[in-house]
Amino acid sequence: MPDNAPTAQVDRKRQILMALTEMLEEAPDTRITTARIAAAVGVSEAALYRHFPSKRTMYATLLGFAEDTLFGLIGRIPGEQVSALDQCQRLLKIYLEFSEKNPGITRLLTGRALTGESLPLHQQVEQLYQRLETQLRHCLLYTSDAADEEDSVDL
Repeated sequence: MPDNAPTAQVDRKRQILMALTEMLEEAPDTRITTARIAAAVGVSEAALYRHFPSKRTMYATLLGFAEDTLFGLIGRIPGEQVSALDQCQRLLKIYLEFSEKNPGITRLLTGRALTGESLPLHQQVEQLYQRLETQLRHCLLYTSDAADEEDSVDL
């Protein structure tokens, strides 16, 4: 039985996060409480707190998932051997497709679900967007450099 305990705990955590994500998606303007999350998962609030110390931690975990997923995909772009402009387009496409496939998490990324939540969550979102902006600026810089090289002709 001890071998199954860590797996069961991971599965329960995943259940909790999935329930939270669904709530974020289905009720965009409704405040989500730990009591509602616990009820959706079918556990007590005490059981919920055994897996996550706070709702803030749940949100931070979802934001971490978004960041890991986005930058994992974005990190593959340079290996695709495409033009800098295509890399910029690919980066934006990754972000837009992620947002489309994950509307609940997107609600966190837009800050809509974070109204009244702690400052560190807002900072985590801001940091994610700063990283995205840095990646995009990097692509645009190479696009500009490539254009300058095309404009200069050796005579």
